[in-house]
Amino acid sequence: MAKKPDYCEQNDGKCELCALVNYGRDCRNNPIPVLPPKKLRGRAAAEAAYDGFHGRITMEAVEAFVGAELRKRLTGREYGLALSAVNTAFHAGKKAQGAEVVDGDYVWVECIQRGYPLAQLRMLPDEMKVKV
Repeated sequence: MAKKPDYCEQNDGKCELCALVNYGRDCRNNPIPVLPPKKLRGRAAAEAAYDGFHGRITMEAVEAFVGAELRKRLTGREYGLALSAVNTAFHAGKKAQGAEVVDGDYVWVECIQRGYPLAQLRMLPDEMKVKV
């Protein structure tokens, strides 16, 4: 830590804690040393590397596919990249199906770029339904 400036009257000379510091300069406009950014580790590094949706349920599902063994063996960043790969593959597979149920009550049909309430589709007469 740098020596406390003679003119300092706050925070025991710790400029990084002082409210008067601005743009890397102290209260007298003298440059202060800038601390290097903290290197992300573990969970923080994984979340920074993961490019998918960060909702709790989504994260739990994606992490379940990657598994605990890989979690132990990979760095945080590598684990985040693995989570991204699983998430990307999942969404590519959903898109390849051509339709998906959204929020449990709405069906999006990709090829016609249109959606329908699931309740309306259930009311279709049986002769209009395709046997799978």
